[in-house]
Amino acid sequence: MTRPSGKRSGGSMACISFCVLALLTFAGLFVYPPARKAARLETEAKKTRTRIDTQNKLIPLYTQLLTTTRYQPAEDLKIPKKKSLSTDEIVGVSAMLDAMAVKCGLRLTSSVPRPDFSADAGRVLQVDLTLHGPFDKFRDFLLMLGAMPELSHMQRIMIGKDGPYEKMEIMLWLAIES
Repeated sequence: MTRPSGKRSGGSMACISFCVLALLTFAGLFVYPPARKAARLETEAKKTRTRIDTQNKLIPLYTQLLTTTRYQPAEDLKIPKKKSLSTDEIVGVSAMLDAMAVKCGLRLTSSVPRPDFSADAGRVLQVDLTLHGPFDKFRDFLLMLGAMPELSHMQRIMIGKDGPYEKMEIMLWLAIES
């Protein structure tokens, strides 16, 4: 006795369907997640390679900036003997500070002595400065200010960008005769 061919094909179809379903389940559980993770890792590796290439291109600029900004300590900087400005010398404060700025390669755009803001019983005078120029020249200007015998103290230094160069604002106090 032979079986009818219709039953045999139905069982074969069920078996084939089960095998295909098993293969799809296997692929979905064990092949797809690692492939997706590998693709994500490849994308991260490309980003990292791009970042490294960019950093390699910027290394010459970094070394140039490092050598430009690396200064040796000022060995000849001595604390000056303090003295006070006379009332006649107060008029020339702006010209003196402008000469210092030019000597350092900066441009003094504003120098405002404020006698109405004098403090400490009238023994110090507030001066507001605004300078423009390259930042690496600013250090030299600060060293010259520190060597001024009339300098009482600096209260504020603000550095910001203004066009192609930096803008430096300083509030300093000069000793005056009372």
